[in-house]
Amino acid sequence: MAEEDRGQLGRGFVVRLSHLLKLASIHQLTNEALRQPVTVLLEFMNDRLSRGDALVLANHEGSFFLNHEPVRLDNATWESAEQLRALLTRLGVGEIGFVEPLTESDLRVFLAGYQKALGAPPGEILKLALPRVKLRVLDNAGTNKLLVDKTARLLHSYAQLLVVLDQTLPALDAGRNPEFARARRALQILVDASTGMEPLLVATSQLPRPSNGVTLHLAASATLALLLGMRLKLPRAVLVETAMAAAFHDLARGRPGQPQHLPPDQALARIPVDSMVPLAQWSGMETVLKCAAVAYEHGLPLDAPSGAPAGMSRLVAVACAWDLLRHPPPPRSGLAPPQALAVVGSCAGGRFDPWAVRLLASVCGAYPPGTLVSLNNGQLAMVVDKPDPADPVRVRVRLLPRAQPTPADLIVDLGDPAQNRQRLAIAGVVDARKAGVNIMDCMFFSEGLET
Repeated sequence: MAEEDRGQLGRGFVVRLSHLLKLASIHQLTNEALRQPVTVLLEFMNDRLSRGDALVLANHEGSFFLNHEPVRLDNATWESAEQLRALLTRLGVGEIGFVEPLTESDLRVFLAGYQKALGAPPGEILKLALPRVKLRVLDNAGTNKLLVDKTARLLHSYAQLLVVLDQTLPALDAGRNPEFARARRALQILVDASTGMEPLLVATSQLPRPSNGVTLHLAASATLALLLGMRLKLPRAVLVETAMAAAFHDLARGRPGQPQHLPPDQALARIPVDSMVPLAQWSGMETVLKCAAVAYEHGLPLDAPSGAPAGMSRLVAVACAWDLLRHPPPPRSGLAPPQALAVVGSCAGGRFDPWAVRLLASVCGAYPPGTLVSLNNGQLAMVVDKPDPADPVRVRVRLLPRAQPTPADLIVDLGDPAQNRQRLAIAGVVDARKAGVNIMDCMFFSEGLET
């Protein structure tokens, strides 16, 4: 399920459940005011439960998790979430779950038990027999570690990819047969760890690098190609092969990782369009990506007929170019993200397929996650997400009033007037190293925080 869909599901469930429980706390079950909310919640839940999905909502340390994924709240759902959190705390319940479809009778039995428990000590509702409703108290070793474990897993997977590439490149330079199976396995692990963690993955690929960044360039190219494929909703196997192509795309250019020392526009002109191993060695990928490109631009299903001149190399080309512009070999300094995106965009229709450029803008934007920016009020902020794929400059930022991250920092969607009442806007990009700001600390703290 896409991150946008998970967010809508979590927020929708919180709002509907909160509304019904609030009404049930002040009205008898026979009151007409409960009829519609009961029907609305049943239809919402049974639509998912009938497909074999579960709906398990956990309230832990001020945050909600749906099916072990953090629920990202917005202003419209904040009040409902606070109301639901207060009711569950009053009951002494940390988690409420539904795993199979309910009838109206099932739901009303639960509501009757809920009303009875409101006047009892916390935890009494756990002693009641409530069919098809799972209630429990959370232990500190459960939900508390979910986000930490997901973040640690992603970072470990990325580090593992770096190690494998660092061991593979010398074998290629020496003319020995590299162990591509290990690289493919490392990318499979990274794909599995990336679901729902895309902003952190973008930030990881954009971290500052040492002077010799060949391995880091190939890993970042693979990561960016992977993110582009994820936005296209490509199957897992295709994602892995796309990332493999990006990780070893320099094989077609001679010695890996040695781009020309030229200005950005001239350097782009020297990068081959098909900057990778010939597509014939990656059977079936061209057709899949053609269909995926058309589906992305026109909303067609992936199996719709397509004549779009697109291929895996087009994804690799924009991923590689973007990373070289951001992190070129010394002595040149890299471009800031808005300038890098502008250079790539200026080559759309020439060096790069326009659909691939638009795809890059939808994933990274002018200010990708992990970019430290200054705002028009002089305050520093870290870009932690890009909520609107269609708008390259719309971002969600973590305000850093103390120039260092804390768990209490506010996260604001700069494109949402309801959140951005101060009309904050990005004034420029700031070098995180010179400002002494730890990018990963900011990204880690931002996960799971509500606006």
